[in-house]
Amino acid sequence: MRNGTFITLAPLTEDDTTRLVAGLLEATAVPTELAQPIIQRAEGNPLYAEEFVRLLRDRDLLVRTEDGWQLSTDAEVPRSGRV
Repeated sequence: MRNGTFITLAPLTEDDTTRLVAGLLEATAVPTELAQPIIQRAEGNPLYAEEFVRLLRDRDLLVRTEDGWQLSTDAEVPRSGRV
């Protein structure tokens, strides 16, 4: 590319992904049972983590509690690599 700049970015760490999810949910902490499926599926990709949180919200799989967010008790978290 003639007039472009390439930037190589490393994948997000698990801690970074957890912080991203917390920010998206406007929460101070994210329970492990909620964060772990997102971390595993996102594989360090911030866009995928964001889309996965959106999917969980759109499907009403998240429940707001006094302490933040959690997966609903009857939630079946999608297992596929696609959102």
